[in-house]
Amino acid sequence: MILEFLVKVLAFIGVISILVTVHELGHFLVARLCGVRVLVFSIGFGKRICGFKKNGIEYIIAAIPLGGYVSMLDEKESASKQAEIPSNLARGAALNEMSFLAKCSILLAGPMANFLLAIVLYWFLFVVGVGGPKPIVGEILESSKAEESGLAYGDQFVSVGKTEVRTWEGFIHAFVDAVLDEDEAEVEVITVKGERKGKIINLFGVSLDEVSEEGPFEVLGFRPKVIELEALIDKVIGGSPAQNAGFKPGDRVRSINGNLVESWSDFTQIVGSNAGNELLVVLEREGDQVDVLVTPETVQRGANKYGKVGVTVDLSEVWATETYGFISAGKLAFEKTAQMSVMTLKFLWKLINLEASPKNLSGPIGIANYAGESVKLGFFELLKFMAVVSISLGVINLLPIPMLDGGHLLYYSLELAIGKPLSEKFRQFGMQLGLIMLASLFLVATYNDILKLNY
Repeated sequence: MILEFLVKVLAFIGVISILVTVHELGHFLVARLCGVRVLVFSIGFGKRICGFKKNGIEYIIAAIPLGGYVSMLDEKESASKQAEIPSNLARGAALNEMSFLAKCSILLAGPMANFLLAIVLYWFLFVVGVGGPKPIVGEILESSKAEESGLAYGDQFVSVGKTEVRTWEGFIHAFVDAVLDEDEAEVEVITVKGERKGKIINLFGVSLDEVSEEGPFEVLGFRPKVIELEALIDKVIGGSPAQNAGFKPGDRVRSINGNLVESWSDFTQIVGSNAGNELLVVLEREGDQVDVLVTPETVQRGANKYGKVGVTVDLSEVWATETYGFISAGKLAFEKTAQMSVMTLKFLWKLINLEASPKNLSGPIGIANYAGESVKLGFFELLKFMAVVSISLGVINLLPIPMLDGGHLLYYSLELAIGKPLSEKFRQFGMQLGLIMLASLFLVATYNDILKLNY
């Protein structure tokens, strides 16, 4: 329990620190490019933990890892601050002295850096291959939306709306997008006979809250198909206990130590629980019975130990891996980032219109929990999680709320419209209002996280 808690905390700090660093680095680099004098580059808020000063810029790591900031020279303090900078170092202009375009570029650079990071992460994932179970329909409940739409057992989803789906993860993202946007979803499936068919799923009355609380499968009234794979060896890893024992591709496992093996899950369960113990395995090979002795090697996974012999099963019928070339992966990564950004905006609009409950918001505890679970699922899952959070961070920072980048953009736009700087009193009021709004959202999200932990 303590180890799991530490993993979640460390994963949260690691993910947030990376995303905040990327965000603030966007502001920092474009500010320097525009000739603005940067005073402080901070990762985190609150008390300074450590840091250093170089070329008149102070680089800080602070105690609270929930954000960061880049402090730039203001025209009111320009003369005094410039005087503090040694003559041999480059001096810069105050942010307020810059053109409207330059100020907007500096502010937009932070969110754009987060979107760019998401594109890079998705790009990498699409190149190396993103795997997941194929979206194949299992049991269908009577009088459900799935039954009404004509879905049948064994149908495999090909697309939802205009979005192609290859895995259940892709299906869920596309389905949530459809719920946010339409009263019906056009889907295309491949039937068990191999025919492509289009179907319409009625989403009238389906809310995001319902999908969030019950799950998409419960809302639609079907379950993903449960597929028990045969214990048929697909590959034998070189130098593994299985190769040394004489396993060969195409072998079918019939029994282990006299226990009948009917599926791949039976095989992995017995092998996994017998790390270091010699096993008598009965194989069927080209119609003949072959007996082999194998001792599973010990593999450490967290605090637990498992047995492994070094064989794989053919997952092609139930598992899809999205692998693309470098150029096509880049295009898909851009489209994926755009899709997730639009979904986030739709969700926020539903919140504002009171069409979605604030219960769907997640705060630091929820993010930490998801980060910890992603770490347990593997490196690629963690990268996918980072991409999603990076997109959310980018979108939220563009909202026209004082204290956020979007709020500052609103200020600059108002100043351009009225032709003079906003009063200090107006700015202070806006900052206080923004602080109240953000603190309220933070408290609601954290409260939701605590409630979910109690469940």
